[in-house]
Amino acid sequence: MARLTLLRPRADGRWDWWRDDGAAGEGTPAEAAAAARGTRPVLVVPGETAQVHRVALPARRAAQLRAALPYALEERLADDVERLHFAAVRRGGEVLAAVVAQRDLAALLEALQGQGLRPVRAVPEPALLPAEAGTVTALLEPARAVVRTPEGGFALEREAAAALLARLAAEGRRLRLHLAPGAPPPDPAAQAEPLAGPPLAWMAPRAGTAPDLLQGRFGAEAHLAQVLRPWRAAAALLLVALAAATALRAVELARLEAAERALAARIETVFREALPEVRRMVDPEAQMRQQLEALRRAAGRGGGLLPLLAAAAPVLARDGVTVEGLRYRDGVLELDLAAPSLEAVEALRRRLAALDGLAAEVVSASRREDRVQGRLRLRGTA
Repeated sequence: MARLTLLRPRADGRWDWWRDDGAAGEGTPAEAAAAARGTRPVLVVPGETAQVHRVALPARRAAQLRAALPYALEERLADDVERLHFAAVRRGGEVLAAVVAQRDLAALLEALQGQGLRPVRAVPEPALLPAEAGTVTALLEPARAVVRTPEGGFALEREAAAALLARLAAEGRRLRLHLAPGAPPPDPAAQAEPLAGPPLAWMAPRAGTAPDLLQGRFGAEAHLAQVLRPWRAAAALLLVALAAATALRAVELARLEAAERALAARIETVFREALPEVRRMVDPEAQMRQQLEALRRAAGRGGGLLPLLAAAAPVLARDGVTVEGLRYRDGVLELDLAAPSLEAVEALRRRLAALDGLAAEVVSASRREDRVQGRLRLRGTA
Protein backbone atom coordinates (compact mmCIF):
# COMPACT_ATOMS: atom_id res chain seq x y z
CA MET A 1 0.00 0.00 0.00
CA ALA A 2 1.35 3.43 -0.97
CA ARG A 3 2.34 5.76 1.86
CA LEU A 4 3.95 8.66 -0.03
CA THR A 5 3.14 10.50 -3.25
CA LEU A 6 5.32 13.08 -5.00
CA LEU A 7 3.39 15.67 -7.04
CA ARG A 8 5.08 18.04 -9.52
CA PRO A 9 3.28 20.66 -11.65
CA ARG A 10 4.31 21.14 -15.27
CA ALA A 11 4.38 24.23 -17.47
CA ASP A 12 1.46 22.92 -19.58
CA GLY A 13 -0.87 22.81 -16.55
CA ARG A 14 -0.71 19.06 -16.05
CA TRP A 15 0.90 17.29 -13.09
CA ASP A 16 3.36 14.42 -12.78
CA TRP A 17 2.92 12.05 -9.85
CA TRP A 18 4.73 9.07 -8.39
CA ARG A 19 3.78 6.83 -5.46
CA ASP A 20 6.13 4.76 -3.35
CA ASP A 21 4.25 1.61 -4.37
CA GLY A 22 5.76 2.13 -7.85
CA ALA A 23 2.69 3.63 -9.53
CA ALA A 24 3.34 6.76 -11.59
CA GLY A 25 1.60 8.91 -14.16
CA GLU A 26 0.62 12.36 -15.31
CA GLY A 27 -2.71 14.10 -15.74
CA THR A 28 -4.97 16.91 -14.67
CA PRO A 29 -4.76 18.32 -11.13
CA ALA A 30 -7.85 16.29 -10.21
CA GLU A 31 -6.30 13.07 -11.53
CA ALA A 32 -3.04 13.71 -9.68
CA ALA A 33 -4.94 14.48 -6.47
CA ALA A 34 -6.94 11.28 -6.83
CA ALA A 35 -3.70 9.31 -7.10
CA ALA A 36 -2.37 10.94 -3.90
CA ARG A 37 -5.42 10.44 -1.69
CA GLY A 38 -4.82 8.13 1.23
CA THR A 39 -1.06 8.84 1.17
CA ARG A 40 1.25 11.58 2.44
CA PRO A 41 1.50 14.04 -0.49
CA VAL A 42 4.76 15.90 -1.08
CA LEU A 43 4.72 18.92 -3.38
CA VAL A 44 7.80 19.17 -5.62
CA VAL A 45 8.15 22.85 -6.56
CA PRO A 46 9.75 23.10 -10.04
CA GLY A 47 13.25 24.54 -10.28
CA GLU A 48 12.01 27.41 -12.46
CA THR A 49 9.99 28.57 -9.43
CA ALA A 50 12.14 27.49 -6.47
CA GLN A 51 15.94 27.70 -6.47
CA VAL A 52 18.45 26.52 -3.89
CA HIS A 53 21.63 28.24 -2.70
CA ARG A 54 24.52 27.18 -0.50
CA VAL A 55 25.45 29.79 2.06
CA ALA A 56 27.71 29.86 5.11
CA LEU A 57 25.91 31.10 8.22
CA PRO A 58 26.70 30.64 11.91
CA ALA A 59 24.58 28.19 13.86
CA ARG A 60 21.17 29.67 14.58
CA ARG A 61 17.70 28.55 15.53
CA ALA A 62 15.32 27.84 12.65
CA ALA A 63 13.39 31.12 13.02
CA GLN A 64 16.62 33.14 13.30
CA LEU A 65 18.05 31.33 10.29
CA ARG A 66 15.03 32.21 8.14
CA ALA A 67 15.30 35.83 9.24
CA ALA A 68 19.01 35.98 8.31
CA LEU A 69 18.70 34.33 4.88
CA PRO A 70 17.28 37.34 2.98
CA TYR A 71 20.30 39.44 3.92
CA ALA A 72 22.78 36.64 3.18
CA LEU A 73 21.29 36.01 -0.29
CA GLU A 74 20.18 39.51 -1.24
CA GLU A 75 22.97 40.05 -3.77
CA ARG A 76 22.20 36.75 -5.55
CA LEU A 77 18.48 37.45 -5.99
CA ALA A 78 16.79 39.53 -8.67
CA ASP A 79 13.43 39.89 -6.89
CA ASP A 80 12.63 42.03 -3.88
CA VAL A 81 13.29 39.90 -0.79
CA GLU A 82 10.02 41.15 0.73
CA ARG A 83 8.16 39.16 -1.92
CA LEU A 84 10.16 35.97 -1.43
CA HIS A 85 9.79 33.05 0.95
CA PHE A 86 12.85 31.33 2.43
CA ALA A 87 13.46 27.91 3.93
CA ALA A 88 16.68 26.21 4.93
CA VAL A 89 18.27 23.03 6.17
CA ARG A 90 21.71 22.88 7.78
CA ARG A 91 24.25 20.44 6.38
CA GLY A 92 27.50 20.42 8.26
CA GLY A 93 28.88 23.92 8.50
CA GLU A 94 26.77 25.21 5.61
CA VAL A 95 23.12 25.95 4.96
CA LEU A 96 21.15 24.82 1.92
CA ALA A 97 18.60 27.58 1.41
CA ALA A 98 15.48 27.40 -0.76
CA VAL A 99 13.94 30.55 -2.25
CA VAL A 100 10.52 30.88 -3.89
CA ALA A 101 8.20 33.76 -4.69
CA GLN A 102 5.44 33.90 -2.10
CA ARG A 103 2.71 34.25 -4.72
CA ASP A 104 3.98 31.21 -6.68
CA LEU A 105 4.07 28.92 -3.65
CA ALA A 106 0.66 30.18 -2.51
CA ALA A 107 -0.79 29.46 -5.97
CA LEU A 108 0.51 25.87 -5.95
CA LEU A 109 -0.84 25.22 -2.45
CA GLU A 110 -4.21 26.70 -3.41
CA ALA A 111 -4.33 24.45 -6.49
CA LEU A 112 -3.87 21.38 -4.29
CA GLN A 113 -6.24 22.70 -1.67
CA GLY A 114 -8.85 23.08 -4.39
CA GLN A 115 -8.53 19.32 -4.90
CA GLY A 116 -8.82 18.62 -1.17
CA LEU A 117 -5.09 18.07 -0.57
CA ARG A 118 -2.71 19.68 1.91
CA PRO A 119 0.90 18.48 1.31
CA VAL A 120 2.93 17.32 4.28
CA ARG A 121 6.05 18.85 2.70
CA ALA A 122 6.89 21.20 -0.16
CA VAL A 123 10.44 20.79 -1.46
CA PRO A 124 12.44 22.61 -4.17
CA GLU A 125 13.08 20.36 -7.14
CA PRO A 126 16.84 21.15 -7.50
CA ALA A 127 17.43 19.89 -3.94
CA LEU A 128 16.22 16.45 -5.06
CA LEU A 129 19.23 15.96 -7.34
CA PRO A 130 22.26 14.25 -5.78
CA ALA A 131 24.98 16.62 -4.59
CA GLU A 132 28.57 15.58 -5.22
CA ALA A 133 31.58 17.67 -4.24
CA GLY A 134 33.01 19.52 -7.23
CA THR A 135 30.39 18.05 -9.58
CA VAL A 136 27.58 19.63 -11.59
CA THR A 137 24.60 17.26 -11.76
CA ALA A 138 21.85 17.74 -14.33
CA LEU A 139 18.57 15.97 -15.08
CA LEU A 140 17.75 16.32 -18.78
CA GLU A 141 14.05 16.10 -19.68
CA PRO A 142 12.44 16.59 -23.12
CA ALA A 143 11.96 20.38 -22.86
CA ARG A 144 13.83 21.37 -19.71
CA ALA A 145 16.74 20.55 -17.43
CA VAL A 146 17.23 20.68 -13.68
CA VAL A 147 20.77 21.60 -12.64
CA ARG A 148 22.50 21.15 -9.28
CA THR A 149 25.88 22.83 -8.80
CA PRO A 150 28.07 23.03 -5.70
CA GLU A 151 26.74 26.59 -5.26
CA GLY A 152 23.02 25.82 -5.64
CA GLY A 153 20.42 24.63 -8.09
CA PHE A 154 17.77 25.77 -10.59
CA ALA A 155 15.91 24.70 -13.75
CA LEU A 156 15.89 26.17 -17.24
CA GLU A 157 14.88 25.37 -20.80
CA ARG A 158 16.70 22.56 -22.56
CA GLU A 159 18.48 24.81 -25.10
CA ALA A 160 19.71 27.19 -22.42
CA ALA A 161 20.81 24.22 -20.34
CA ALA A 162 22.81 22.80 -23.27
CA ALA A 163 24.68 26.09 -23.64
CA LEU A 164 25.34 26.28 -19.89
CA LEU A 165 26.60 22.71 -19.67
CA ALA A 166 28.86 23.21 -22.69
CA ARG A 167 30.41 26.27 -21.07
CA LEU A 168 30.90 24.45 -17.75
CA ALA A 169 32.55 21.54 -19.56
CA ALA A 170 34.86 23.97 -21.37
CA GLU A 171 35.83 25.39 -17.97
CA GLY A 172 36.86 21.93 -16.89
CA ARG A 173 33.96 21.37 -14.50
CA ARG A 174 33.04 17.76 -13.89
CA LEU A 175 29.54 16.98 -15.22
CA ARG A 176 27.20 14.15 -14.38
CA LEU A 177 24.16 14.02 -16.62
CA HIS A 178 21.00 11.93 -16.21
CA LEU A 179 18.60 11.42 -19.10
CA ALA A 180 14.86 11.16 -18.37
CA PRO A 181 12.73 8.73 -20.43
CA GLY A 182 11.68 10.34 -23.72
CA ALA A 183 14.32 13.08 -23.55
CA PRO A 184 16.66 13.53 -26.53
CA PRO A 185 20.29 12.67 -25.79
CA PRO A 186 22.71 15.52 -25.12
CA ASP A 187 25.61 16.57 -27.28
CA PRO A 188 27.37 13.43 -28.57
CA ALA A 189 30.49 14.47 -26.73
CA ALA A 190 28.65 14.37 -23.39
CA GLN A 191 27.85 11.15 -21.62
CA ALA A 192 24.41 10.79 -19.98
CA GLU A 193 23.07 8.03 -17.76
CA PRO A 194 19.49 7.09 -18.73
CA LEU A 195 17.02 6.81 -15.86
CA ALA A 196 15.33 3.43 -15.41
CA GLY A 197 12.03 5.05 -14.39
CA PRO A 198 10.24 8.38 -14.07
CA PRO A 199 12.25 11.34 -12.75
CA LEU A 200 10.17 11.61 -9.56
CA ALA A 201 11.07 8.03 -8.62
CA TRP A 202 14.75 8.93 -8.98
CA MET A 203 14.27 12.11 -6.90
CA ALA A 204 12.17 10.52 -4.14
CA PRO A 205 15.01 9.24 -1.87
CA ARG A 206 16.13 12.83 -1.24
CA ALA A 207 12.66 14.30 -0.58
CA GLY A 208 12.98 13.78 3.18
CA THR A 209 16.25 15.73 3.53
CA ALA A 210 15.50 18.66 1.21
CA PRO A 211 14.52 22.05 2.68
CA ASP A 212 10.82 22.10 3.52
CA LEU A 213 9.13 25.24 2.19
CA LEU A 214 6.19 24.75 4.57
CA GLN A 215 7.78 26.95 7.23
CA GLY A 216 6.96 30.35 8.66
CA ARG A 217 3.94 31.90 6.97
CA PHE A 218 3.37 28.66 5.02
CA GLY A 219 3.82 26.37 8.03
CA ALA A 220 1.18 24.19 9.68
CA GLU A 221 0.36 26.76 12.39
CA ALA A 222 -0.17 29.54 9.86
CA HIS A 223 -2.30 27.22 7.73
CA LEU A 224 -4.43 26.29 10.73
CA ALA A 225 -4.92 29.96 11.61
CA GLN A 226 -5.99 30.66 8.03
CA VAL A 227 -8.46 27.77 8.08
CA LEU A 228 -9.93 28.88 11.41
CA ARG A 229 -10.14 32.60 10.56
CA PRO A 230 -13.63 32.41 8.94
CA TRP A 231 -14.89 30.58 12.03
CA ARG A 232 -13.76 33.15 14.58
CA ALA A 233 -17.08 35.02 14.60
CA ALA A 234 -19.01 31.77 14.90
CA ALA A 235 -16.71 30.64 17.70
CA ALA A 236 -17.29 33.93 19.54
CA LEU A 237 -21.06 33.51 19.22
CA LEU A 238 -20.73 29.94 20.44
CA LEU A 239 -18.79 31.09 23.50
CA VAL A 240 -21.48 33.70 24.25
CA ALA A 241 -24.18 31.04 23.88
CA LEU A 242 -22.28 28.67 26.17
CA ALA A 243 -21.85 31.41 28.77
CA ALA A 244 -25.58 32.20 28.63
CA ALA A 245 -26.48 28.52 28.88
CA THR A 246 -24.15 28.15 31.87
CA ALA A 247 -25.77 31.14 33.60
CA LEU A 248 -29.27 29.79 32.96
CA ARG A 249 -28.20 26.40 34.25
CA ALA A 250 -26.84 28.02 37.41
CA VAL A 251 -30.15 29.85 37.96
CA GLU A 252 -32.13 26.65 37.39
CA LEU A 253 -29.83 24.76 39.75
CA ALA A 254 -30.35 27.38 42.45
CA ARG A 255 -34.13 27.15 41.97
CA LEU A 256 -34.06 23.36 42.24
CA GLU A 257 -31.90 23.51 45.36
CA ALA A 258 -34.37 25.94 46.98
CA ALA A 259 -37.27 23.64 46.04
CA GLU A 260 -35.38 20.69 47.49
CA ARG A 261 -34.85 22.52 50.78
CA ALA A 262 -38.54 23.46 50.94
CA LEU A 263 -39.56 19.86 50.26
CA ALA A 264 -37.21 18.60 52.97
CA ALA A 265 -38.75 21.06 55.45
CA ARG A 266 -42.26 19.95 54.48
CA ILE A 267 -41.31 16.28 54.88
CA GLU A 268 -39.98 16.97 58.37
CA THR A 269 -43.18 18.82 59.31
CA VAL A 270 -45.39 15.94 58.14
CA PHE A 271 -43.13 13.44 59.88
CA ARG A 272 -43.33 15.30 63.20
CA GLU A 273 -47.10 15.57 62.96
CA ALA A 274 -47.59 11.90 62.05
CA LEU A 275 -45.03 10.45 64.48
CA PRO A 276 -44.66 12.89 67.39
CA GLU A 277 -43.27 10.15 69.64
CA VAL A 278 -40.26 9.62 67.32
CA ARG A 279 -37.63 12.14 68.36
CA ARG A 280 -34.93 11.47 65.77
CA MET A 281 -35.64 11.66 62.04
CA VAL A 282 -33.03 9.72 60.04
CA ASP A 283 -34.84 8.35 57.00
CA PRO A 284 -38.41 9.66 57.12
CA GLU A 285 -39.69 7.42 54.35
CA ALA A 286 -38.28 4.26 55.92
CA GLN A 287 -39.36 5.26 59.44
CA MET A 288 -42.95 5.98 58.39
CA ARG A 289 -43.04 2.73 56.42
CA GLN A 290 -41.94 0.84 59.55
CA GLN A 291 -44.68 2.49 61.62
CA LEU A 292 -47.27 1.63 58.99
CA GLU A 293 -46.13 -1.99 58.91
CA ALA A 294 -46.38 -2.12 62.69
CA LEU A 295 -49.98 -0.88 62.52
CA ARG A 296 -50.81 -3.44 59.86
CA ARG A 297 -49.32 -6.26 61.92
CA ALA A 298 -51.30 -5.12 64.95
CA ALA A 299 -54.47 -5.08 62.86
CA GLY A 300 -53.76 -8.60 61.68
CA ARG A 301 -53.57 -9.85 65.30
CA GLY A 302 -57.08 -8.60 66.10
CA GLY A 303 -56.11 -5.25 67.58
CA GLY A 304 -55.47 -1.99 65.89
CA LEU A 305 -57.60 0.86 64.66
CA LEU A 306 -59.63 -0.88 61.99
CA PRO A 307 -60.96 -3.75 64.15
CA LEU A 308 -61.97 -1.29 66.90
CA LEU A 309 -63.81 0.93 64.42
CA ALA A 310 -65.47 -2.07 62.79
CA ALA A 311 -66.77 -3.29 66.16
CA ALA A 312 -67.93 0.11 67.44
CA ALA A 313 -69.47 1.57 64.28
CA PRO A 314 -72.90 -0.16 64.46
CA VAL A 315 -73.40 0.97 68.08
CA LEU A 316 -72.24 4.56 67.55
CA ALA A 317 -74.95 5.44 65.05
CA ARG A 318 -77.75 5.60 67.67
CA ASP A 319 -79.54 7.95 70.08
CA GLY A 320 -78.40 11.14 68.32
CA VAL A 321 -74.73 10.62 69.24
CA THR A 322 -72.21 11.97 66.71
CA VAL A 323 -68.47 11.39 66.53
CA GLU A 324 -66.57 14.68 66.16
CA GLY A 325 -63.03 13.31 66.32
CA LEU A 326 -60.90 10.28 67.05
CA ARG A 327 -57.34 9.47 68.04
CA TYR A 328 -55.56 6.13 68.01
CA ARG A 329 -52.31 5.28 69.77
CA ASP A 330 -50.81 2.09 71.17
CA GLY A 331 -53.99 0.03 70.69
CA VAL A 332 -56.29 2.63 72.32
CA LEU A 333 -59.01 4.46 70.38
CA GLU A 334 -60.39 7.69 71.85
CA LEU A 335 -63.63 9.12 70.48
CA ASP A 336 -64.75 12.75 70.88
CA LEU A 337 -68.57 12.69 71.02
CA ALA A 338 -71.48 15.10 70.94
CA ALA A 339 -74.64 13.70 72.63
CA PRO A 340 -78.02 15.11 73.69
CA SER A 341 -77.44 14.17 77.36
CA LEU A 342 -75.10 12.59 79.89
CA GLU A 343 -77.40 9.59 79.97
CA ALA A 344 -76.93 9.08 76.25
CA VAL A 345 -73.13 9.02 76.70
CA GLU A 346 -73.40 6.47 79.50
CA ALA A 347 -75.86 4.35 77.53
CA LEU A 348 -73.41 4.31 74.61
CA ARG A 349 -70.58 3.19 76.92
CA ARG A 350 -72.69 0.30 78.22
CA ARG A 351 -73.60 -0.87 74.75
CA LEU A 352 -69.96 -0.78 73.65
CA ALA A 353 -68.75 -2.57 76.78
CA ALA A 354 -71.31 -5.29 76.13
CA LEU A 355 -69.63 -6.16 72.84
CA ASP A 356 -67.31 -9.18 72.85
CA GLY A 357 -63.62 -8.32 73.00
CA LEU A 358 -64.16 -4.62 73.64
CA ALA A 359 -63.64 -2.52 76.77
CA ALA A 360 -65.11 1.00 76.99
CA GLU A 361 -64.83 3.80 79.54
CA VAL A 362 -65.93 7.43 79.75
CA VAL A 363 -62.88 9.65 80.06
CA SER A 364 -64.77 12.92 80.32
CA ALA A 365 -68.23 14.40 79.85
CA SER A 366 -69.48 17.97 80.24
CA ARG A 367 -72.54 19.94 79.21
CA ARG A 368 -72.17 22.82 76.83
CA GLU A 369 -75.34 24.71 76.13
CA ASP A 370 -77.88 22.15 74.92
CA ARG A 371 -75.35 19.40 74.08
CA VAL A 372 -72.96 17.19 76.02
CA GLN A 373 -69.32 16.88 74.95
CA GLY A 374 -67.86 13.55 75.94
CA ARG A 375 -64.83 11.36 75.34
CA LEU A 376 -64.87 7.56 75.27
CA ARG A 377 -61.83 5.30 75.37
CA LEU A 378 -61.99 1.91 73.64
CA ARG A 379 -59.49 -0.96 73.64
CA GLY A 380 -59.57 -4.58 72.66
CA THR A 381 -59.70 -7.24 75.39
CA ALA A 382 -58.84 -10.31 73.30
